[in-house]
Amino acid sequence: MCIVLARKYRPKNLSEIVGQPVVVRILENAIRMNRIPHVFLLSGPMGVGKTSTARVIAKSLNCEKGPTVHPCETCKSCKEINEGKSVDVIEIDGASNRKVEEARKIIESMKYPPLFSPYKIYIVDEVHMLTLEAFNALLKTIEEPPQYVKFIFATTNMQKIPPTVLSRCMTLDFKKIPEPVIKNHILKICEKEGITIQEEAAMLISSLCEGSLRNAEMLLDRTISYCEGNISLKDVENSLYVLKEEDVQAFLDATINGNIEEVERWLEKIETNSVDIFYFFNMLLRRIEIYIKEKTYPVEQMIGVMDVFYKAFMDMRNGIEGEVVLRTAAYKACAVKNLVKIEDFLEETKTKSEKIERKGMQSKMESFPVVNYILEEFNGKIVGRL
Repeated sequence: MCIVLARKYRPKNLSEIVGQPVVVRILENAIRMNRIPHVFLLSGPMGVGKTSTARVIAKSLNCEKGPTVHPCETCKSCKEINEGKSVDVIEIDGASNRKVEEARKIIESMKYPPLFSPYKIYIVDEVHMLTLEAFNALLKTIEEPPQYVKFIFATTNMQKIPPTVLSRCMTLDFKKIPEPVIKNHILKICEKEGITIQEEAAMLISSLCEGSLRNAEMLLDRTISYCEGNISLKDVENSLYVLKEEDVQAFLDATINGNIEEVERWLEKIETNSVDIFYFFNMLLRRIEIYIKEKTYPVEQMIGVMDVFYKAFMDMRNGIEGEVVLRTAAYKACAVKNLVKIEDFLEETKTKSEKIERKGMQSKMESFPVVNYILEEFNGKIVGRL
């Protein structure tokens, strides 16, 4: 039976967790010093290892040699947690068990101690989906649970968790994984799988996954199925429907220079070749960032172009059709070149106002010849009685 790479290479201990050095260090020290809190809150973007880390924590605490930073992987508890069959580690989906009734079931089940392990561990994924009533019902429980109970919460949206709950948790912040780290992970997986992959191909996959290791592993799975072995840069481009880096750069250059005809030609090519708009936006924003750092074009103009494409990207993620969003954003970005800074506009307006005012005064003076004669005679000085 084929196991997808995201599951096959899921970390089994703390040392295998990829791209989260601060989190790993905190957990290792907490376990070694026996300073294990009763509630962990793992917060961060999707696909960066929160649920996998929760299982590693459960295994480290319930291993026969535990608490330990190196679970043995051979005892009954380790094997059952790896297989998702442990009766003492209860995994709950917060999205489908969000009501106060489910919270009361958890509270009721906590009365019974673990059957085979030192701890009874509740892993609640997407905990921010719980209702306020459910959080309130759990509040006293998570503050003072029985000695044998540990909670591990995971969330992609910590802002939705009530402050009263946050104050009772040890929060571990998971970050997006850097592209070089993901690239090295991809290369290691391919080496273990006996697959040859070009470094440029691994780099392209790592740049498309938005810092998510799970996304990278799923993209690699798709590419392996497409090319049946040796993976080249072209294989990744074809299997994921992405443009070449130089094509993305050419599209961006045409946009920045306001070349509408060239932009339209690229838009037609993108639609004809069914280019994945999501990945195209990723590559485009990445190229804009490079341009800003290298100051290839005026920084103010590049910031305006990035603002246009980033807002369009977020619109697409919120459900608006990708091709429509891209076309609209491209035309807007073409117009950025002709925009005038507000400081320059105000200065120009002030100058024009002064010219109009002087012209008006001159026309008024021309209607009074005696006054003009006096001003000319006395070099424009004011003449008065001493």
